[in-house]
Amino acid sequence: MAKKDYGRALLEFRNATRVMPKDAEPQYQLGLAFLASGNATNGARALYSATQLNPKHAGAQLKLAELMTTSQNQDTLRDAVGRLESVLTASPDNIEATDTLALAEWRLGKIDDASKRLEEALQRFPTSLRSSIQLARLKLSRNDLKGAEEVLRKAAVSAPKSPDAAVALGELYLLSNQPDRAEPEFRRALALEAKTGVALMGLAAIQIAGKHLDQAEQTLRQVSALPEKQYKPQHAVFLYRTGKREEALKEFEALAKADPKDRAARTRVVSVYFALDKLPQAQSSLAAALKENSKDIDALL
Repeated sequence: MAKKDYGRALLEFRNATRVMPKDAEPQYQLGLAFLASGNATNGARALYSATQLNPKHAGAQLKLAELMTTSQNQDTLRDAVGRLESVLTASPDNIEATDTLALAEWRLGKIDDASKRLEEALQRFPTSLRSSIQLARLKLSRNDLKGAEEVLRKAAVSAPKSPDAAVALGELYLLSNQPDRAEPEFRRALALEAKTGVALMGLAAIQIAGKHLDQAEQTLRQVSALPEKQYKPQHAVFLYRTGKREEALKEFEALAKADPKDRAARTRVVSVYFALDKLPQAQSSLAAALKENSKDIDALL
């Protein structure tokens, strides 16, 4: 799993669950592997099985509760709260559980409780960036921009070598329409870690808004060279939106060819074919996909 070979990891963890059917740890690791591979449903099932086998497995309870906090269902959120409280009873200094519990409380409408919990957490763990970001978001939900800025400034001071702290402050300034204050924060993040994708995207957004398109294109070239899949098409998207559609198409085609199993990449190519009235190419691409898998929903649509 450390090598991101999730298919083989899943096979090994499944084997482990058969060999050790009453042990929660293989189920927990199986759940993590499912989540890492993008399969949240099976991930949740495996994590739930782990908590059934061992209700005191803190990792499984915490990860399952994190998934539960994404729900709109109040009963599910209350279930998450109960699980997180049990984790904190056993381990009061578990900052990840504290942050997740505050999020669940927030989603249940207990904003004051969530705010107090995060503020207390930051008194004990002032370098917890996740706590700072969550508290800042909570303050923003109450239109307290000044309070959110104060929280993130403290975080940046507490962690001067953290690119994530600088990015968080930059995103806040960008959100509040202060690009002149956002740009130095994004550049500070990039000085600390040149391959910080979020910082590069923020910088590109500022350059585009300022009509510095040549600079933006260079920045987005850097973004598209990053290993994370979500950044790969960004330069091609920029080319398409700035009227360089044929150049964009070549890049989209190259990305789809490089990863034939990436349906999103194929869909982007087909969309551009439609836009450029290249219907035979679109038809050919989709026919090839459906020949390989006649139930490919994206291709059928």
